[in-house]
Amino acid sequence: MRDKSWMWVLSGAVVVCLSWAVAICAESTIQTAVPDHYDVRQFGAAGDGKTDDTAAFQKALDTVGKAGGGVVYASRGNYFFAGHLNVPNAVTLAGVWQSVPAHNGIRDRGLPKPTDDGTTFLVTEGAGSEDGPAFLTLNTDSTLKGVVIYYPEQNASEEPKPYPWAIAMRGKNPAVLAIEMLNPYNGIDAMHNERHLIRDVQGQPLRRGITVDDIYDIGRIENVHFNPWWSNRPKLFQWQMNNGEAFIFARSDWQYVFNTFCFGYKIGYKFTKSNRGVCNGNFLGIGADDCQTALVVEDSAPFGLLITNGEFVSFHGPDPTMIEVAQTNKGSVRFVNCAYWGPCNQIARIAGTGTVGFSDCTFTQWGGKEGNRPAIQAQSGTILVRGCEFRQDRPQIQLREDVRRAIIAENIFTGAERIDNQSKGNVQIGQNVADKPAEVSGTFSIVAVDPNTGVCGAAVASKYPAVGKVVPYVRAGVGAFCTQHWHNPPWGEQALDLLAKGELPEQVLAELLRDDPQRDKRQLAIIDMTGRAANRNPANADPSGIWWGAASGRYYACQGNTLAGQKVIFAMARAYEETKGSLADRLMAALVAGDAAGGDHRGRLAAGIRVAKVGIEGYWLELYVDKSDDAVTELAKKYAELEHEAKQSSK
Repeated sequence: MRDKSWMWVLSGAVVVCLSWAVAICAESTIQTAVPDHYDVRQFGAAGDGKTDDTAAFQKALDTVGKAGGGVVYASRGNYFFAGHLNVPNAVTLAGVWQSVPAHNGIRDRGLPKPTDDGTTFLVTEGAGSEDGPAFLTLNTDSTLKGVVIYYPEQNASEEPKPYPWAIAMRGKNPAVLAIEMLNPYNGIDAMHNERHLIRDVQGQPLRRGITVDDIYDIGRIENVHFNPWWSNRPKLFQWQMNNGEAFIFARSDWQYVFNTFCFGYKIGYKFTKSNRGVCNGNFLGIGADDCQTALVVEDSAPFGLLITNGEFVSFHGPDPTMIEVAQTNKGSVRFVNCAYWGPCNQIARIAGTGTVGFSDCTFTQWGGKEGNRPAIQAQSGTILVRGCEFRQDRPQIQLREDVRRAIIAENIFTGAERIDNQSKGNVQIGQNVADKPAEVSGTFSIVAVDPNTGVCGAAVASKYPAVGKVVPYVRAGVGAFCTQHWHNPPWGEQALDLLAKGELPEQVLAELLRDDPQRDKRQLAIIDMTGRAANRNPANADPSGIWWGAASGRYYACQGNTLAGQKVIFAMARAYEETKGSLADRLMAALVAGDAAGGDHRGRLAAGIRVAKVGIEGYWLELYVDKSDDAVTELAKKYAELEHEAKQSSK
């Protein structure tokens, strides 16, 4: 029988050939099934982290663009770029990531680093300058998706080198999806386009995260998270805290922003005005943590910045503040159901001619080191604070005299209601709920003049913090005035204005109290330069007051409430009359005597003295102790150590 083993060999070869043919057919079938997908490696990209892949990528992108669009696919690898890329219309540049990855292994040893896996772009062009083209420019209907952008020449331990933008979005409907921008100097330039979409982006942009401007059709930013995952080493991170701005918005019509967050910037969210205009839009679920100022409004559109469910935290920097509305703002800004905490100096500082509203918000951890700064400080404009909760027993709201209109209503205060209303405009305050009645400035004070020298002054002590800055008011050539026990600081300058016009002290007090709903709670004292004085004691003082009253003599008047007894006033009057020396010396002597006689029965937390002299603008002498367990003694010590002309004997 003939040997037929060769037939088995031949059969095996046929089977192998058929297997190869099936595999080739299967691959051809895949390519045919997805005809618009092109692998950059087919165009010469190496992905080895060393070879410059700029030309290969651009060739692939241009080829797909000329074909009418499609997907340029960058498979797993580290692609090095010495140049920049332009993504043509209708082209998607995609990596392997379907969801944004995390690569914080440079900061945290043992965790993934940016070159360990997936698709990573190593960007090097433009070091040393912000000018120049963006690393990657998107155009109409083009998309960047599923890659890591990493600048390998940035030093994680040093101040960062400037670079141009990592991504620029142009044309109509450009999109950035599932991108990790690990450490760009400038992240995404979302300017001069329509309907941009930025979704699922994370990383640590160092100078600017996303800038939006010149947008006339709705842009969207969703699920963006900036955090120091690359480096939090002191030198670099402090630079970022002093210079970084995470989100910047200028002209944008109907901008929509949802679920965004940033940590560790000078400014978390900045709304500004460019030569194209200002922003209006809807901002839902935005957050800023450990930013020197969480949100800054330099200007805004009259249609409004609608900010809902925000969370804002500031506790580092020269003056940590959550919200700063600048003098240049003319638009409307509304915060609804937002939370603010620190510890910070103040929650909001507001200026400008626009409107700022807080509704159903929660405030905590404000006040600065001394705990005496109001949470909301309004310099001007229109203010709405409604239905909010202030969770600390600290000053809540201050309205300065240029506030045009304000409604402060239906809020909940921890401790006493402490609203400092200095506004000369239309202000409505009511239906607020506090744990206890408004804290009164239980106080003993003295006003005095010396017609021979043209000197006038006032001195005060109280349990109320920083009392020397809110009770006494003096003006050279006019006289002195004190407002205490339910004090009203705006009356200080107003009383002196009336006195300067020639009204008698009694007439001034009558005019101040005429339409005042709290007239029976006030204690007032006033004296003109001739020595004519008038006092007003509270007709309905708080029950805890124990004793209140006043006494006047030649060129002075003493008054007090919440005192240990009438001996306090008598001791002050006697000391003033018997002390030799200047008017300032006699004021201090009266204050020390009142303190020694028992003073405010609750204790003395603060004290102050103010003196004015004809020919000298403003206060000639002012000295304060804002918070101390023994304020009068400390003030007397400061005064004794002071070298000042006001202490010399009267001449």
